[in-house]
Amino acid sequence: MKKTAFTFILVEVLVLTAFASGYVYAEEQTEQQVVIKEGKPFYLALMEFSGSYEKIPQAVNKVMTEFSKQGLTPVGTLHGIYYNRPQGLKPEELKWAVGFPVPKDANVLAPMKKLECNHKEIATYMHIGPYEKMEPSYNKILKFVESKGYKVVFPAYEKYLNNPYEVKPEELKTKIVIPIEKK
Repeated sequence: MKKTAFTFILVEVLVLTAFASGYVYAEEQTEQQVVIKEGKPFYLALMEFSGSYEKIPQAVNKVMTEFSKQGLTPVGTLHGIYYNRPQGLKPEELKWAVGFPVPKDANVLAPMKKLECNHKEIATYMHIGPYEKMEPSYNKILKFVESKGYKVVFPAYEKYLNNPYEVKPEELKTKIVIPIEKK
């Protein structure tokens, strides 16, 4: 019981630390419009998962616990990484990951891995609202990207910019980042 309570408290501290870190991208967009721009390299320490997105809260808990065990310090907010589109897939076919940005020289050990994210061009969009209602935002990005002669290069990233424990679902801000390249 004490170990469980300690783990829960530790996870809460890590979540609050990550969200309170003040990590904001210089080009932070506040409007709900699709923006195509040059990508900037960064590194994520993450754990990969498969199956229903309903498992994400438990996955976040696992990642937080592993961050603590490894003594890693996030340098940004929580990210979701999505390796395939859910349309037409069974839940067990979904491939995704959860992680945090880390310094380039971070020593990330199994069961986590370090992913270098270095995409030349990206499309971004600020989704405001519940996580469960993100599909129209993705559709808007994909339609815009297609109309500009680009194609999507997975994985897609979601940067969770505020804390779901502190704001209402309709106030959640999620920056969707999709790597793209010219057709």
